[in-house]
Amino acid sequence: MNCRTAGRVLSKDNEGFINQRYTPESGYAVLGAGTRVIAGSSAGMAYNRKEMVNGVPAEFIYKRRTMIDPRESDIVHIEISRLAYENSNINYDVTLGLLGEQLHKAGMKTAVVGNSDDTFPHREAVTICMDSRGLVDLGNVGKEMTEPGQFALNVETSSKRLLSEVARCIPLADLVVVEVGDTARLDRIRLDLTDEVFSKEKTRILRKTDALIGEITKLLDFESTNLIVLSPYPPSYVLELMDNSLCPILIDGPGIHRGVLTSGSTRQIGVTTNTDVAPTILSFLGLGKSLELTGRQIAVLPDSNSVDLMYLDHRVSLQAANLFLLRQAAAILTGLIILFTVLLLVLADPWNSTKYKWFFRIIVLLPSTLAPSFALTALLPSLSPPLIWAYVSLLSGIFIVATLWVVRKTANSLMLLSLLFVVIMCVDLFTGGKLCRFSIMGYSLAEGSRYYGIGNEFMGALIGAAIALVLLLARASRISHRATQVLIVCGLIIMAVIIGAPMLGANVGGTIAVTTGFAFALLASCKKSLDHRRLIGVVLGVLAVLCLYVTLDSMLGDQRESHLGRTVAMVMGGDTAQFAFLVRRKLEMNLSLIRASMWSRLLATYIFSALLLTTTRRRDIFTFLPTSSHVRIGLTGLVAATVAALIFNDSGIVAATTCFGYAWALVATELLDNQYSGVSAKTGTRE
Repeated sequence: MNCRTAGRVLSKDNEGFINQRYTPESGYAVLGAGTRVIAGSSAGMAYNRKEMVNGVPAEFIYKRRTMIDPRESDIVHIEISRLAYENSNINYDVTLGLLGEQLHKAGMKTAVVGNSDDTFPHREAVTICMDSRGLVDLGNVGKEMTEPGQFALNVETSSKRLLSEVARCIPLADLVVVEVGDTARLDRIRLDLTDEVFSKEKTRILRKTDALIGEITKLLDFESTNLIVLSPYPPSYVLELMDNSLCPILIDGPGIHRGVLTSGSTRQIGVTTNTDVAPTILSFLGLGKSLELTGRQIAVLPDSNSVDLMYLDHRVSLQAANLFLLRQAAAILTGLIILFTVLLLVLADPWNSTKYKWFFRIIVLLPSTLAPSFALTALLPSLSPPLIWAYVSLLSGIFIVATLWVVRKTANSLMLLSLLFVVIMCVDLFTGGKLCRFSIMGYSLAEGSRYYGIGNEFMGALIGAAIALVLLLARASRISHRATQVLIVCGLIIMAVIIGAPMLGANVGGTIAVTTGFAFALLASCKKSLDHRRLIGVVLGVLAVLCLYVTLDSMLGDQRESHLGRTVAMVMGGDTAQFAFLVRRKLEMNLSLIRASMWSRLLATYIFSALLLTTTRRRDIFTFLPTSSHVRIGLTGLVAATVAALIFNDSGIVAATTCFGYAWALVATELLDNQYSGVSAKTGTRE
């Protein structure tokens, strides 16, 4: 289960490791809210109604703060208002305790048993099944649920008392949350223990917890009761070392058979999300779910041999540990290659001799080999940085040498490299998307931004490669003007299906970008100026593709529909405020990435170097001018696709950069081919 939460809240003492995307408290709160939320140390401030807090009954404190009488509830959360305030700045609707609220509206009761107290109250489990007012019907989270610790722990859970309370609540409540507590206590003192002591205590506590769960299962009738066993957040030492947010989850009960879990949120065998828990509980209890619940019901796939969960966790952990660093390094390296290439082409004198022809062609083509090379890193057994760089360097060299050996022109080598990447991506998406999921330039299951389809890094590169491929192929084949237009239309249809189909790329922003790019390329091929009528035609064409996409999406049902389908359902249901929040969130994310990410600097480098190549005068040569009509058409489409990718994706700067890289490659390869073929850039004639 991916346990990513909405963000970071500083702990009360600011000690220990704090990951900016996770806090333990938020892990609990997400389960009850059904969407990613934020929670700080106030999440643990829940008490039995009659429990004394600083000499005052908790119910009095709660009533003074909320003006609500909790007389019918056993447990009150006295910091519910603070929790709501902590989430008030999240740019989408959040209802803390939405799961409990849905149950209470249906006349059902909730209960919480146990805590993970140490020197401070830790009753975060209450946030799982409390309602929006911070109330739970039944249970016991008081100090009497603990006893003096035996070894490293000062206090630990009293198994006898816990089991007694669980047995009392099961017949009375529809949802019972049990906090075993000791694993959370151990995690909080991890830095105070030596590795040897921690290992021994971990083994002891896991055995105790296993025995406790075994005793709880004896109290259940699995013909009428579902049991979910999960960890609401990753151990802090795992996050510190590998940034891995995957945690175990097990489900048993009526309708559950042996197999592995999945959900419509991930479409990945063996992987679910923490936001899927609330919809799953509501489904078990025969209730529908609110649109505010962003997750989907968890399902069981019968073939437990179809995925190795330990290998999957190991693979995702390695990817999470290396992904950010390697992406940053790749962006910096690409930028340096581009600047080096431009300096050589502008300052050196490659035109008077063919001595350095191969060298110039290699460095010009090198950036275009990174996308297919990085895609194939998913096939590596290990993801250590030295191995990855050696692997990428080897593949890039092979790709460049092979394409230059097959064809003479640098542009034709670019065409073959583009074809290679398009084929790799298409085959991967049709066979389950392993490369998109596990390569360094793909998305991470641990990060949780995307679980299926094609991510923005590869999506932008695929659009750029497809447009460059179509126009370079048309020029190399020397087909007629009409045939070129037919080829552009075919490219549009094929790539819109590959990138946009819910069961393939499932990328809405990519669908808009690829349609826009090919549409503008088609307009440029008509040799007519772009007026308002043709612009309206492009917009209508994009809308038509999106309408077709939504129609196909709606046929898949709730479990398989994409984000676009859910957004349309949201608008059709009258939830325009939530739609506005969604748009705002995407814009804010884009602006944040543009300001801070390395991708925006790489895009600026691409644009600057392309302009420098097309405007620099050297002796009697104006580089790149004139150029072929096919290249001008391709550049028009690539620029349009870059702008659309930037606007219509929540991390559009990434897609825009990888797409525009092919525009730069078109400029550089055309420049080299013109000079080495002896074509004057001033007259366009052979000298």
